[in-house]
Amino acid sequence: MKQHLVFLLLCLMGLPAFAAGQARVIKTKGYQAIVQFPEGEKPQVGQVIDLNADDGPGDAGGPIGTGARAHSLQVQGELGILSRAKSGNGADENETVTRISVSGRYGWNFVDFEAGPLGSFSMESAETNTTVFAVGGFFDWNLVPNRPGTVFVYGAGGYGTFGQESTSGSGSSSSSFTRMEFFGGGNMKWFGLSDSVAVRVDAGIGYSRSGNTQTITEMGFRTLGGLAFYF
Repeated sequence: MKQHLVFLLLCLMGLPAFAAGQARVIKTKGYQAIVQFPEGEKPQVGQVIDLNADDGPGDAGGPIGTGARAHSLQVQGELGILSRAKSGNGADENETVTRISVSGRYGWNFVDFEAGPLGSFSMESAETNTTVFAVGGFFDWNLVPNRPGTVFVYGAGGYGTFGQESTSGSGSSSSSFTRMEFFGGGNMKWFGLSDSVAVRVDAGIGYSRSGNTQTITEMGFRTLGGLAFYF
């Protein structure tokens, strides 16, 4: 009896222990598998096992988790000062405008780059007051791959929009026309609060062009900040 107990103890000591955050594949059939989770880790239907994560020393696979970053919803705001130039219609002038804007984005994360549509609303104040509704798309090139577990993701990118601009002066006159806008620069996403929520900051050069009988262009250095929710 004593010999049997010693043999059982040796067998148990020889079994590899689970490391925190790991699961073991017990049986496979094609692209399906039976996975055993460690004690205390209760699996959920739809739970994601990230196969793209870098393996650490002794790891048999990527980390277990539900915080995949395949999609994102982002909200950004801006408060800035730009230079506006008007030309044509017998009058050329330059002025400084104060800009307040907010935008929403839906994105697809392909790890090394992200892209998707966006919508924006902005107000500008100078000699005339301007409001702009626009839609377009954005593109981020991630110099650091955006994967679950990465805290700092930085890169370059920008966006382009096409929309409607409405301008009203000090009197009762008003006008509206189409507007194209472009922005390019660098960005940084910080996942310090959560693995699925990032604080995002963009800085770069913005350019817009609008007008009918008179061409209006704006250009200047811009900074944007907001939150990105990944799922």
